[in-house]
Amino acid sequence: MGSEKWEVRSEKWEVRSGILIILLLTSCFLLLTSHQAWGKTKQEELKGYRDRIREEKKRIKKVEKKEKSVLSELELIEKSIKEKEDEFKYHDSRLRDTEKKIEKTEEKLTLLHKRIEEEKSNLRGRLRSVYKQGRRGYYYGVLIGAKDSEDLFRRYKYLKVMANHDRRLIESYNEDRVQLKMDMTSLEKLREEVSSYRETVKKKEDELKTEKNKKLILLGSFRTEKSTREKLIQELEEAAKRVEALIKDMDRKADMPIIPGLGFSGHKGRLPWPNDGKLTGLFGRQTDPEFHTPIFKRGIEIQTRSGDDIRTVYKGSVIYSDWFKGYGKMLIINHGERYYSLYAHASEIFPRVGETVSEGQVIGRAGDTGSIRGTILYFEIRYRGEPQDPLVWLRKK
Repeated sequence: MGSEKWEVRSEKWEVRSGILIILLLTSCFLLLTSHQAWGKTKQEELKGYRDRIREEKKRIKKVEKKEKSVLSELELIEKSIKEKEDEFKYHDSRLRDTEKKIEKTEEKLTLLHKRIEEEKSNLRGRLRSVYKQGRRGYYYGVLIGAKDSEDLFRRYKYLKVMANHDRRLIESYNEDRVQLKMDMTSLEKLREEVSSYRETVKKKEDELKTEKNKKLILLGSFRTEKSTREKLIQELEEAAKRVEALIKDMDRKADMPIIPGLGFSGHKGRLPWPNDGKLTGLFGRQTDPEFHTPIFKRGIEIQTRSGDDIRTVYKGSVIYSDWFKGYGKMLIINHGERYYSLYAHASEIFPRVGETVSEGQVIGRAGDTGSIRGTILYFEIRYRGEPQDPLVWLRKK
């Protein structure tokens, strides 16, 4: 512990001394630039000062980067990725909705065009017939052919119906033409919106790719830079201790009701798996397969696909549902009898703190938040805050 403090102090002293060197070199640079006469020697000295200032700045940045928390940096990038994903989904959804509106409007316009053409054809037929006989001649001819007063009344009613029909035909034709114009204006506006949404979606997609590349670069540094890797392992162990302290603190404060029925303890060896993926990380003391360092895992890792269901192993009450440094999006459930289950690295978590959940309920989606091993589900079972081997509690596969 003393050596760690000494390293931190040493790194801070490096930064301070580096800043002093830069200030000193900059002062020298300014003094030299104040002279009117510029000789070759002076120019060479100036170039030397510039190079030294540049190198010193690089060194300070490297030391400052080393002092930063790698898990904090990872979490910051992942939160930015989530934000960009949400923005992308929102604008992509609006784009798709608008494209559907365009499709429906185009279908409506096709039917409207067809109806207008039919109305136009009918109107032409009626106008041609009336035109041949003359408007008065047409009506007169119909009435004059009546055999008696009763027939005359019947013909009059027929003409009245035909006149109303002709009026409705003309009105319908005119209304459809107005509607056609409105729909075509609406279609043009929708096409402009689609064009704008496509540009926005492309922009958000590019922003999302940039953030994901940042994560890949950071994960790559864990494998290539020894100092970063060592810091990561140390921070992961500290994160595990914080989770342990969190659960123990909740265990002390919370009222621990015994769930009616057989109870959690009665389901040892019979609990359902939280995901159907492949088991890739075991509980207990072992050598990390990637970094080849001794570690103690307080839970198991299940290889899964992004977006797959995460299910609760037993009924209970949610006591934690949020981001947690080193664990990504994490959920903790109190099952009573001082038993808890923990689910981490989710892309989404659904229940909020205080909500009750049932056995087998989908409580989230698998992801890679806080994970350095890709898309996995990290799962723990704890009793009084102490980690238990989940494989002893879960059904045999």
